[in-house]
Amino acid sequence: MNHATINILFYISLIVILPIGAYLMIRWGKRIVKPISRDIDKSKSVQVQGIAFKTFIYMIPSIIGFIIFAVPVMYFSHLMKQEDYCIELIRVNHLKKTDPILKERCDCLDHEELFQKAASADKVQ
Repeated sequence: MNHATINILFYISLIVILPIGAYLMIRWGKRIVKPISRDIDKSKSVQVQGIAFKTFIYMIPSIIGFIIFAVPVMYFSHLMKQEDYCIELIRVNHLKKTDPILKERCDCLDHEELFQKAASADKVQ
């Protein structure tokens, strides 16, 4: 993947996919308010710890769903950091395109672009 593709997919996942997960989590929270309030009304004494624990238990599916919707953002963020790491790896160690370290650590990234950015970073410094 090249830098532009990673950036586009990162921002799509950040602007579209993550808010969908947050929306579904809020929807689920609104859905469980009524059963919890009915339980509170039926109980003779109110215990905050019990209500908090019950709310947490009821919210577990929405928390898991939100984490699932957050995975693409974390993945593309990881790829952005890996790209910076690979550029520094090439620049500092003066690696060649056939180097096994580069193939092992930077296999999913565009090697031509990495070498161009590493060369331009050397010129700046």
